Amino acid sequence: MIKDIFYNYKMKYLKYIILIKSGNFYIALGDDAKILNNILGYQIKEFSNTIKIGFPIISLNKVIDKLDTLKVNYMVIDKEIILKKKFNKNNYNKHLIKRSNEDRIEDINLKLLDMKNTNIDLLLTKIEGLL
Repeated sequence: MIKDIFYNYKMKYLKYIILIKSGNFYIALGDDAKILNNILGYQIKEFSNTIKIGFPIISLNKVIDKLDTLKVNYMVIDKEIILKKKFNKNNYNKHLIKRSNEDRIEDINLKLLDMKNTNIDLLLTKIEGLL
């Protein structure tokens, strides 16, 4: 499932745009979708309590060129990582829309409720360690 793949990678690569191949499209979820909406104008859709964008595989080079220009870290996945780009100065956060803490907490809550037990146990342990 796309969301499982996305969250498995997102836990390790928080400040990367993660693009996952699904059929003839690439999909981005959550904050990654918001960033692509901001910089490329792709339409955001809601999908099982998660926002997403999708674009045809023929547009991948255009997306990568824009992310390279803006110096935003990204990763392209088709069953496994096929392309990964890291910049010394990653501009991922610069392209996120500033949201209220309430909106951020609500997004996190939805993500936690949707995660599989093994992933959520690890994440909750890390969160508890921070509190």
